[in-house]
Amino acid sequence: MLTLLTISIQLKHTSPITVHPSAISVSCPTEVNKPTKIDNIPKLNSLDGSDIDTAQDNYLLLSLTGSSTNEELCTLTRVDTEGNGVYTPISRSYNGHEWQRVPGKYVQNVNITCGNIITTNNDGDSNEEYKCQIQIPPLTTNNDGYYLTTFQPLKPTTSQTLAAKFLERTTFGATWDQITDLEQQIDIDGEYALAKWIHTQVNMKPTSHRKFFRENLNPRTVESYQYGIPSQKVCEALSRYRRFAITYKDVEISRGAVVSAGSTGLPYTPLVLETRDINDQTYRVIKFGDHIRTIITQPLKYKDGFNQDGPLKTLQDGSYTICNAEETVGKKIGNNNYIWSFQLYVNGQERCTSSFTDRGGEQDFKGDGTFESEKRKVNGRPLIYYDSDECNAKCANQKFVKYITLGNPEVNLPDEIDLTPQGFNISYIDMSTEPLDTFTVLNANITNTSSYILNKPYNNGACPSDENGYDIPDPAQMSNTDYFSYGRGKYNMDKPTFVKMPNGKWAIHDLRTAFYDNTVDDPRMDGG
Repeated sequence: MLTLLTISIQLKHTSPITVHPSAISVSCPTEVNKPTKIDNIPKLNSLDGSDIDTAQDNYLLLSLTGSSTNEELCTLTRVDTEGNGVYTPISRSYNGHEWQRVPGKYVQNVNITCGNIITTNNDGDSNEEYKCQIQIPPLTTNNDGYYLTTFQPLKPTTSQTLAAKFLERTTFGATWDQITDLEQQIDIDGEYALAKWIHTQVNMKPTSHRKFFRENLNPRTVESYQYGIPSQKVCEALSRYRRFAITYKDVEISRGAVVSAGSTGLPYTPLVLETRDINDQTYRVIKFGDHIRTIITQPLKYKDGFNQDGPLKTLQDGSYTICNAEETVGKKIGNNNYIWSFQLYVNGQERCTSSFTDRGGEQDFKGDGTFESEKRKVNGRPLIYYDSDECNAKCANQKFVKYITLGNPEVNLPDEIDLTPQGFNISYIDMSTEPLDTFTVLNANITNTSSYILNKPYNNGACPSDENGYDIPDPAQMSNTDYFSYGRGKYNMDKPTFVKMPNGKWAIHDLRTAFYDNTVDDPRMDGG
């Protein structure tokens, strides 16, 4: 049998305290649940509290509230005049305990001292009483004042109320069935049912929120060095596919970024636009990291003016830094179109590049980085560093950041182009003959039918080669996971695998991460 004991230890500082000359002696109200304003607390003259540094704090003398018999609680609260009144808890006392400061950033300047106070009456008789002196900040004209309020506990009148209050304190949130089950036990065993519930919980095998989280988290593969490996091969169930050409990860790689530690950044891979004429038809080929992302027939256009109010112009062939891309086809998110959904830095052929010297070899601007001039080392290996400040400034310059009117380009491979090695040499899997229910659209009402998931394995989950006979690599080998790699490391640009969907649309396999187990018995390193 599990016996639950609640032990309350009240430690009091019995030595006398020095009472401030301006201290106001007040008592908690005897009327329950009715706030009582403390009078005679002056306010600052300024509206914004600019003279608060020169103002004197106020001092209150308060007796301890409540006892073990009446279980009273008294609170000290500051009330502001803004809106319907903002209530900021300051301090509290309950069951005869000393006044204590309420946690929070609003009460950092509140100090409480408790001890014996000796007073002498006119007859010379002395009296000793235990009180707390509370130092509180001055009021401004935005404050209504300080209030004291007395509360008494609501005694449960039904087993259901007792069950609900108990589970509210002991769980992350009870269901209605759990409340009614405990209610029935209370009707049988009284409050002993609460002890039995605790006993059952203590002996229950614990579950792991972290384990559940890691099993269901499905982020795009970025870094797989410590946390997991790229997973779901292109034909396996639960594989993800996207119909937008540019991702958030591409934006990071294109414009650079500095992590929170400030010691590393990202390369500067550009978006490349090429125009090709084939059989009297003009195509726009969009590449990233030397790999084709989409081939479209319409040109990319933008408004050439400050605040996007100028004439419509056509984007010329060249290399461009991607400043922003929303992960949706075009510019529609939900029911709205957003002109800023796809942004490029357009200033001639200028774009973001590394500010440090080449590490030796030819700088091909493919995102493999450069060493900083000091040749700083980590674990004996030269540190690759990317400076992104200049690029962030460029992407904030409204004069040269252009909103592409098409939005994020749709992944497309026109039927009339040659996908073979003799033509565009595209790696793809043709699933167009599969039933429509092979795929499920994810968040269609938000993402403009941009993301899909494979409901069941295609070709028994095995696609060793694509339609052109090329091997499809295992996802675990597709990202360079060597943290100190001399190559592109975790931002390696892997050649995309295209999928032709049952609706005739094209998509790109969107590689995701499968996390390693991370348990108490077998913990993983935290990456620090």
